[in-house]
Amino acid sequence: MILFSILFFPDFLLEAKNRKSVASMGCCDILRKKMIKIAIVEDEESHRLLLQRYVERFASEASIEVQTTLFKDGLSFLAEYDTGFQIVFMDIAMPGMDGLETAKRLRSRDSDAILVFVTSLANYALKGYEVDAMDFLVKPIDYFPFYHRMERAVRLCAKKQKISLFLPTSDGKVRVQLEDVRFVESQLHYLIYHVGKESYRIRGSLKDLPDSLGKLPFVRSSNSFLVNLSYVDRVQGESLTLQGGEVLPISRSRKKEFLEALAVFYGDRK
Repeated sequence: MILFSILFFPDFLLEAKNRKSVASMGCCDILRKKMIKIAIVEDEESHRLLLQRYVERFASEASIEVQTTLFKDGLSFLAEYDTGFQIVFMDIAMPGMDGLETAKRLRSRDSDAILVFVTSLANYALKGYEVDAMDFLVKPIDYFPFYHRMERAVRLCAKKQKISLFLPTSDGKVRVQLEDVRFVESQLHYLIYHVGKESYRIRGSLKDLPDSLGKLPFVRSSNSFLVNLSYVDRVQGESLTLQGGEVLPISRSRKKEFLEALAVFYGDRK
């Protein structure tokens, strides 16, 4: 794996109104201070380096900060996929595990990464829709078609500015959206994250939760439960019911604080 960090500071570049780039269109405004992580998975070194140069050129023109990581095969990409990438350029025809199989395994861990296939034959790229690929590039790759795919990918990144959590699992790490966490349950020395219809059990305590879970809409209902108020259906007596039907306890010592937080949360949403 080869890691490159490219930092571009707008103060040293031309004003957006004088620059013909995606930045001048306004799609990168909210990404200027947030790094975009990009993976290039390509077995041919010449194409890896070409895509890297294109990414650098685009980042310079758009005045955005990117971190590009190069992988020469799908296995190494998956083995080190624990920090998450917003954009992935994936060659289809690679020795060992091809790009389609790599993409399927990627999707089992991360459904949000923006995927662009790279191929010598356009008909292979049609299979990319099975793994929700955004688009594809046909070799030999020119900058103009790359530019437009990258522009679309950056626009999608801007729309996906959601807070994510990476939870360790037996297969590595899985990315979940913070808004999808319904509640967190503490059992002895373990935490159970209830995310959608899935549950993830990891070692830890409620004291070890990340800062993003320490503010609204997340509130402790007892010493063992942290609840996302977005999913609270009703409160009755010493318990609350979530939209999925789960009934969780509210301790007497935390009930007043919980109800006040609930009132503030729904009052702010009106």
